Amino acid sequence: MKKIGRYLEEYSKDLISWLEDNKVKYEIIGNCESGFHKIFFTIDMDSDIVKSEKFTDFKFDTITVQLDFSRKEIEQAEWLVFRSSYQQVEIINREEVFRYSCYYDNNKKAHHCEQIEKIKIRTELKWNTKSFMSGDDGSFSEMFTHRGVKESAENNHINGVSFINLVDKKGNELDNSFEIEADNILPIEAFNFNNGEKVYECPMCGKRQYCIPLAEQYHIKREYLDDAVDLYTTDYLFGDGIADRLYIMSHKFYSILKNNKYLKGLVVEPIIVE
Repeated sequence: MKKIGRYLEEYSKDLISWLEDNKVKYEIIGNCESGFHKIFFTIDMDSDIVKSEKFTDFKFDTITVQLDFSRKEIEQAEWLVFRSSYQQVEIINREEVFRYSCYYDNNKKAHHCEQIEKIKIRTELKWNTKSFMSGDDGSFSEMFTHRGVKESAENNHINGVSFINLVDKKGNELDNSFEIEADNILPIEAFNFNNGEKVYECPMCGKRQYCIPLAEQYHIKREYLDDAVDLYTTDYLFGDGIADRLYIMSHKFYSILKNNKYLKGLVVEPIIVE
């Protein structure tokens, strides 16, 4: 496992020279005329260049650190948390699908939401080589897939998973677009915290929300995980803004997706089971 720093910095010839001297790949975004002129690059946070005096002198502004797992670490994991890397699905009945609560800013925004109805989209999703997508609002609370994943899960007796047809704008069920739902919800008591997370408390209802740094793994107590279950979700308790839920799969489910080449569109990370 590596900790990878992702940087987006103001354009600088000095920075470019330093990156090239240290053989760090970079991308120039924008230009001087547009007023947005940045350099994007990533660095292994355990590498020697991070400890160099020149690196410290740059005083970087924009950095996020996330974990990068080896194939072996992922393959050996008992349980994995996953999310879609494609946030493209437009939900056209969002106001009916979700129950919002704890409104603020003159009722324009809400602290919480929960799905209560079937999701409508305009037409059948175009999968190409992808197998998973999520909504286009920046959250990871909905997970969509195609019939191939559904049939592979059913044929291999994946337990605790439901596939719900999405419907078009006329209310007709779509044949190759499904929402994935878990039959089992992990309670917040299943998680071990004190790993750098931030805890927010809703000023209206007092509900807690947990924001786990990208550079930390989720820790789950073994007694809450049933070997006969292959998929869990959580309540809407994670992230900043309106909270998301987590999707957690067994090694068996992961292996079936991998063997059928259905991992395109997924980000998977090992969970620490304690």
